[in-house]
Amino acid sequence: MSPIILIFFLVFIPFSQQHTSLEESLNDRIISEEVVEMLSEKEIRPSRVRRVPEQKNKLCGKQVLSYVMALCEKACDSNTKVDIATKCCRDACSDEFIRHQCCP
Repeated sequence: MSPIILIFFLVFIPFSQQHTSLEESLNDRIISEEVVEMLSEKEIRPSRVRRVPEQKNKLCGKQVLSYVMALCEKACDSNTKVDIATKCCRDACSDEFIRHQCCP
């Protein structure tokens, strides 16, 4: 048996059987790398400020992820279809709302 065929049987066949678990672990790794990269930035550029008077309680852009990380100690794991980034930027979100949507 040629070495190439032997390598195929030893490497690629077990890999194909574990493909789904590798996809999930790859997704988890990509998400955690993005979170670490974002948190390790020395200076997070603030989102563009809108010219509206009630801007104080609204979170937009990376502020939402930073706030969720502070509340839940991990990235948002929402079981609902609510897009909290859009909702919290458009309307002010309470801590209870974010905990209900994101924290386990």
